Amino acid sequence: MNLSSKLGLGLTYGDVLLVPKLGIVSSRTEVNTDTFLTESIKMTVPIVAAPMSSVTNAKVARSISMMGGSAFIHRNQAVMYQVNEWSDSRANNPNSGNVGCAVGITEMVGDRLIHLYKYGCRLFCLDIAHAHSVYAEKWLSSIPGYIMDESEFIFGSIATGEAVDWYKQRFNPTGFRVGIGPGAACTTREKTGHGVPQLTAVSECVHAADGIPVIADGGINTSGDIVKALAVGASSVMLGRLLAGAEESPHPGHYYGMASDRAKKELGYTSEFTEGVEAEVPVHGTIESIVNSLMSGIKSGISYSGGRDIRGLQRNYEFIKVSPATEKESNVRV
Repeated sequence: MNLSSKLGLGLTYGDVLLVPKLGIVSSRTEVNTDTFLTESIKMTVPIVAAPMSSVTNAKVARSISMMGGSAFIHRNQAVMYQVNEWSDSRANNPNSGNVGCAVGITEMVGDRLIHLYKYGCRLFCLDIAHAHSVYAEKWLSSIPGYIMDESEFIFGSIATGEAVDWYKQRFNPTGFRVGIGPGAACTTREKTGHGVPQLTAVSECVHAADGIPVIADGGINTSGDIVKALAVGASSVMLGRLLAGAEESPHPGHYYGMASDRAKKELGYTSEFTEGVEAEVPVHGTIESIVNSLMSGIKSGISYSGGRDIRGLQRNYEFIKVSPATEKESNVRV
């Protein structure tokens, strides 16, 4: 369902609830969450660790990928440090192919990307705040053809079906990363006035992607939000803040956006204009415990929809728009 054409306005996760349907499973343990990161990379856990320097290191990437999810090693470090983190995340890891690396268009193609490729990486996440850009096109067009042919590329961040179509016309995308401004540490919408409410953005991009996997990135506060993202067609969700509180994270209890002042300083420069903030988050367990808790909610959500897998959720779902009073009613009040 294309939300904007059906409802005529932009919606985010808190604007709607899923309507319960006739259940067909006796327990959430019967629910199957198999999905795809890209067109050829499978996952059993629809969760991806964001390529953020306060979120994903080798320990986080190894833990989440071994559980069946995925992760991208961030690019706010010298390329050989990134290579080492990526290599370490794959050690003794049966799902090592689910760990990739982030690359950005401000870097010379011959530096980071070719080095990562040389050392074996074949899964890349284009890490650009606004990827629907002629500069992204110029950079991608300069990549050696053999790298593009032999690698999986997830393009983002984007927020419109128009951006999806634009990439499909020029390149061969194997996945999209959707979300401009919904991240907990992101101030893009406040500073620039741009963005698309995340549930609508995901729905629009899924509709345009026409089967190419879409990662919903940002705006996730609960497992219920993940269920809503999957319902409108996302193949997986990308998490930052919820994983920054893991014991294995790079700076347990500290979370900051990749356009924040702290992130810029990691790259060796300062800027008067930033689009991210830094904040403290509670440390609340290991990656395994956090992901298991989220997966329990996801599986329950799929069962409430009358499905036994993500496809069933996507076939059966129905949203109802809610009021502020409903939001109050939905939250714990004791």
